[in-house]
Amino acid sequence: MQAGGCGRWALALLLGWFWAPKVQAACLTLAAGPVVYDVTGCKLIDPDKDFDLSKERFRFIGDFDPVGRKAFVDSYRGLYLKGKVVKSNAVSKGVGAESNVLASQDVFLFVPPPLKLACEAAWGKRLSGNLRQVCCDGGGDIPCLLDTEYLLNAPQVVGAASTGAGDKQRQRAQKSKTVKDGDKAFAAKKYKEAVK
Repeated sequence: MQAGGCGRWALALLLGWFWAPKVQAACLTLAAGPVVYDVTGCKLIDPDKDFDLSKERFRFIGDFDPVGRKAFVDSYRGLYLKGKVVKSNAVSKGVGAESNVLASQDVFLFVPPPLKLACEAAWGKRLSGNLRQVCCDGGGDIPCLLDTEYLLNAPQVVGAASTGAGDKQRQRAQKSKTVKDGDKAFAAKKYKEAVK
């Protein structure tokens, strides 16, 4: 009987250890939505060179089987951008709900693979794309190992940085029936409809 109790205790400890990183990585508030971003720096991430497995924060990568390791490492083969969010329609949901998240702030963003944009095309340009906050307390999923919480999905160059590039497109989009319907659905807390 005592041996069974010890086995259950060991199993509980093991499960607690296994799930702890996911619990720590949980966020009370997550942001998402369209942003306009001026790029002042760009680096193509090469995890084979950029992630030093001798350092504690990257060491867990070596524990994956070859297939899992390749999939994980390939998820980080994207662009690491430095710049400023010049316009934001991103909103945060959760405990601290707010709108215009990161507006006028300098922030690092990660553009995940597959890439349709190279650093040469992004540097010094104004991009529009969809911001998504993924992590806030560590964890290993992209882009958490890069000291940023934010992904920039589907970025497109709209012009040169520090200009009014893209303003006419955004103004047209904001007046469209689709955007107005989405805003109404969001206000009514019909989030699935709003996303469509």
